[in-house]
Amino acid sequence: MNQKGNLLLLILGVFLLIAILPAILMWLLPQSKLLFQIMMIFILYMTVRGYLGSGVLSIIVSAVLIYFLVFKYIEFTAGVFVIYTLLTLMAGSMIIWGLSVFARK
Repeated sequence: MNQKGNLLLLILGVFLLIAILPAILMWLLPQSKLLFQIMMIFILYMTVRGYLGSGVLSIIVSAVLIYFLVFKYIEFTAGVFVIYTLLTLMAGSMIIWGLSVFARK
């Protein structure tokens, strides 16, 4: 069997497991669900406010996003947020590593 294909399936399986992990954690510990909801409310509001300014439109858009992403589909949002954070940290680490390697030459 192709070793590279197996490695790709293993990586995708690990990403799927990491995406499901926050939902399991929220089911086991309800406090983590509340903590994640509070954190996501601040993140969504500040992101929308950064793009639209501090007007009424910003509050309306934030309210709609908060309702759907934080209160209605929290398990999906938690998984996507964790995967997004991990991929962002990995990409940043690769950029820093690459700059340090090329700066030594």
